[in-house]
Amino acid sequence: MCSSNCKIILTLLSLIFTVFVARASDIREEMPVDTLLNASCASSIAISYAPESTSIQVNNINGTDDNFYFKSGKDHMRLTLGASGRTSVNCSDITNVTIVESRTALCVEFTTCDGETASYDFAFVDPDNRSFTSYVGRRASDFGFTISKTGRVTWECVSQGLGIGWVDAVRENPETGTSMWRSYEFTWLMTLGVRMSWSRHHSLACGLGLHWQNFHTRKPWYFHKNPDGRISLEPYDEGVTNHRSRIQLFSLQVPFIYSLSFGHKERVYAKIGPIVCFNVGGNIMTEYDYEGREYSIKTGRIGQRPVTVDGIFSMGYGGIGVYVRYSPMSKMRTSSGLNFGSLSTGIVVAF
Repeated sequence: MCSSNCKIILTLLSLIFTVFVARASDIREEMPVDTLLNASCASSIAISYAPESTSIQVNNINGTDDNFYFKSGKDHMRLTLGASGRTSVNCSDITNVTIVESRTALCVEFTTCDGETASYDFAFVDPDNRSFTSYVGRRASDFGFTISKTGRVTWECVSQGLGIGWVDAVRENPETGTSMWRSYEFTWLMTLGVRMSWSRHHSLACGLGLHWQNFHTRKPWYFHKNPDGRISLEPYDEGVTNHRSRIQLFSLQVPFIYSLSFGHKERVYAKIGPIVCFNVGGNIMTEYDYEGREYSIKTGRIGQRPVTVDGIFSMGYGGIGVYVRYSPMSKMRTSSGLNFGSLSTGIVVAF
């Protein structure tokens, strides 16, 4: 009797153990997925698969400039999609975009512009040794990448504001005789900076940039630095030809820029803010021909102010725009004998 009861108990324990193992296996296979992207709409999606690498890019998610990127490199992760070889998927104007990752597969699903549901399952060949990166950023428009994103606030590392423009001296005392169409400037507003964006429309950015300005005379005068440090405008000697003279200023700049985005897909922007300029370099260059010879005279330590503050305003669409920049402060120290600010306008890209 005891032996019979023991057999029954052992049989029941065996059944319970079998059910437990099977259930544990099911639970392991049904582990909760990690949602990498859940967007109501996007302008396009591009999927590129090959045994050695896989990439997914979703552009303008939820009608913004944000893009979603997924990348797996060679020997990092292998996915299978039907037959082996290369697979490419490209669709535009999609909705209901979902990209999720489970322990065993990556699943991509979206609705096409024709209202059809497209679904792709990428099975991991080696689930226990998979590695990939996925992030949201705007790197295509301003060479930046996302640092962090919390709720509606996004922090990004950016490089932006490559521009060229025409510059003129204003509030001259004495008159410098410079010409706006012969004078020019180059600027890299933010060689490297940090931008905080919120509410899809607003952002603040601060960083470090570079700025060159060249003020050329239009009259037959040249800039001359006297022994006492004062700069005067002198006429050229008789017989001098092909003459040109300019003052060049070089600055390290720290801009503080507020941006408002609006219009179609938030592609129209207006930006405004102050720029603190550390004027670390300045020189005079005068070139001319005389009696068949070419002459070039360069003079440094011209007495520029060490720190000035400018203001900038820009409007544009996408990655290109126009700007106006004004410097109300004098560019030169009082001891130089020159007193002038500047007004410039030009074209800017990646802004």
